[in-house]
Amino acid sequence: METKEKKKKSFGLFNFLNVKQDREEITKDNLYDFILKKEYNKNQNIVFWSTFVGYLVFYFTRKQWTMVGTELINNGILDNNYYATIGLVFSISYGIAKFISSPLSDTKSNKWLLSLGLIGAGVLNIAFGFSWTGATATNIITAVVMSCLIQVVIGFVHSLGATPSIRFFYNWFNNKQRRNRIITWNVAHNIGSALSTFVILGSNVLFSELLPAELKYLSFFLLPSIISIVIGIFLLFLLKDTPESVGLPPVKTYYNMELIGVKDQSKTQMDEEKGKPWRYFFVKYVLLNKYVWLLFFVNLFVYTLRMGLSDWSLLYFKQEYNFDVKAQGKWIYSMFDWGGLILTLIVGLLANKHLKRFAPITSATIGISTFALIGIWTLSDGQSGILSIFMFLAGFIYIPQCFLPIMVSEFSHYRVVSTASGLFGMAGYIGDAIMSKVIIGMGLYNAQARWDAIFIFLIVCGSLAVLLLIPMFNKRHTQ
Repeated sequence: METKEKKKKSFGLFNFLNVKQDREEITKDNLYDFILKKEYNKNQNIVFWSTFVGYLVFYFTRKQWTMVGTELINNGILDNNYYATIGLVFSISYGIAKFISSPLSDTKSNKWLLSLGLIGAGVLNIAFGFSWTGATATNIITAVVMSCLIQVVIGFVHSLGATPSIRFFYNWFNNKQRRNRIITWNVAHNIGSALSTFVILGSNVLFSELLPAELKYLSFFLLPSIISIVIGIFLLFLLKDTPESVGLPPVKTYYNMELIGVKDQSKTQMDEEKGKPWRYFFVKYVLLNKYVWLLFFVNLFVYTLRMGLSDWSLLYFKQEYNFDVKAQGKWIYSMFDWGGLILTLIVGLLANKHLKRFAPITSATIGISTFALIGIWTLSDGQSGILSIFMFLAGFIYIPQCFLPIMVSEFSHYRVVSTASGLFGMAGYIGDAIMSKVIIGMGLYNAQARWDAIFIFLIVCGSLAVLLLIPMFNKRHTQ
């Protein structure tokens, strides 16, 4: 009888309509715990959704050059070398700044860092748009030089996005919550990147008729910039750096948990490290950590594969199949990010629930993305449906970008998680700058069989990333 009642209770499409009567009664004895839990949950949700939306909006300005640069090439104003050079400057600046600014996330207010990054990105993006005022094929040098100078500063303010966000998760969530939240937060990459196509082109539609002809390219920049500035101001008031900053107990006390890098230490070792300066933890747990360096090179190759697809696939569809980048090409291109979004959520959350090691599943997802790349390359004609499927499957490459930052942080120490993430992130943008912009953009793209050379290069990068993960197959990350 009891079993039947349980079954009856657990079944029914409309159970959500039932009045919930199983809540614990609030009394004088449990009032403190009730208020504490409610305040913790409220602030955790504010922190999560603020960082999610904030990082999503960074992509509205970060993807700007991919869209506008492709438009300038198609209009005969810009050649490929200039396009690659401007993108290269951003990638170098962003990669270096990500490492330089990452210690700030371990020591300063991440609320201010993230907010100022968004506001700065919006203001500088407008300046970037003005640099193309009256640009034609005959007076392109001034616009290119101005764009490169602005991209240096843009790269720095964009470096204030990921590492402050990651630090928020370590300040506010326990181990299991944190990994689930980071996995979910990672799809902000995909949503931001996918929506950026529509926001940037929508900005052009919205403002192109309102601006004079010499400012026609500025129309692509205005809406993404306005959104970035407004969100940055809002986050300055919404975000709270730590539980202690709003009178709540620190996460270690509240969850009664050991922090990263401490759990397996002896009491003697813990006592020895008490009071040690930040530099000590940086050297021991970052610079001399073999797993951090293995993941550094994995990220380099993974980012090369991701940015190779992100930077060059739209141009590939235009040149090989003559797809309109504002219509058919745009939709096929966006499948890469939508695939990353859906696959990251499904695979990421299931893996965190059931797996104790992330290296094998990360290796498998890189392999699937590489095979999808082969499919795009070997497709004999421009069948948009099949291309869309391959681009969707190529989105598997976003899953490593979700797992790898978790791995590099949990293989380090809680005192330097942002710094380890910064070094790791720098590898990604070396992959973007040197591999995608220089080797592909200024080298392979100019080869006689340009697209064959580019695809072979990207496939080799995917294969190397898989091989470098093998030594970590038995390395447990779960705290």
